[in-house]
Amino acid sequence: MVEAVDALVAIYLDVRRDGERFVDTYRRIGAEPFKERVYAAV
Repeated sequence: MVEAVDALVAIYLDVRRDGERFVDTYRRIGAEPFKERVYAAV
């Protein structure tokens, strides 16, 4: 579980724009990059 959360935070920090909230990043790029990172981490 910890690895999955770490992966989610990592992708968010990699792709967010200045001052962008997590939910805004998610809406902008969609779920797929998050899924790919989480599944690669486990």
